[in-house]
Amino acid sequence: NAGDTIWLDAGSYGSDTWELISSMETAAVNLDTDNLTLIGKDSNATVIDPPGAKTTVGLYGIYADSQSGLTIRNVGALDAYNGLKLVNVDKSSITSDSLTSNGDFALFMINGSDTNTISHNLITFNSKDGIQTTTNSNENVFLHNTTSSNSWSGIAIVDGRGVAIRHHVSRSNASHGIYLNAGAGVTVFQCASESNTQYQVFFTGASSADTFQKNTFKTSSTNPDSGAFSDATAVPASFNLTRNYWSTVDSAAIRGMIYQGSNGDSISYTPWRFGVADTSAGADTVAPKAPDSVTIA
Repeated sequence: NAGDTIWLDAGSYGSDTWELISSMETAAVNLDTDNLTLIGKDSNATVIDPPGAKTTVGLYGIYADSQSGLTIRNVGALDAYNGLKLVNVDKSSITSDSLTSNGDFALFMINGSDTNTISHNLITFNSKDGIQTTTNSNENVFLHNTTSSNSWSGIAIVDGRGVAIRHHVSRSNASHGIYLNAGAGVTVFQCASESNTQYQVFFTGASSADTFQKNTFKTSSTNPDSGAFSDATAVPASFNLTRNYWSTVDSAAIRGMIYQGSNGDSISYTPWRFGVADTSAGADTVAPKAPDSVTIA
């Protein structure tokens, strides 16, 4: 019933019970009512693991379609196709969960999944993006999440507006750290995108008017010049990447990390920071290093 809370004790769930979503889709947990709350003991102890191979399309750990006001907290989902799939789900909270070793996108939000808050989740070792939002999923807020060691990008915003990403760590993903395709008005503050094999920030499609500030970027040893990339097609395409730390204070090195395609100088990156931008709230208190090219009288 609407407003109910479902408590899951420590254990593995879904191996012998599941729900049919459609002729081609099953889920270990199907949240089909507004304002439901699902709470586990913690994300390592309460594990959703549906039966079957994680490469099976339509095999979900947790699924919801057209709901509002859901809360999912302290559970883990692994070895599904999508660990957590939200279809047109609004005003919901996804908190302190773990999504690991899923066969596609670990957290997949589609078809107008708007105004949700996704916070303090650990998303690792998945076969595609750790997080992907798409098809007009707008104004979602991502806080204090970690996406690492995923086979595609850490977090991908596709066809989304007004998304806010704060205190996020995207590290050691095989593709990009933060990927925006037709992402408009996205703001990314006090995050770290580090050691992702390709670019730390990637803009493409109709992306425009996105702002990244007080972030730390560190390129991978595989592609040490791959900081930020833009081949966005929007006119004008403008991306504010000022006041970020690029793990160097060498202006030539920073310029060499930024690729801008047919839209010319779409990425603004000066001035930049001279020290690490802390990613925890209220922790940005370390005085920056002195500029290397400015004399203070």
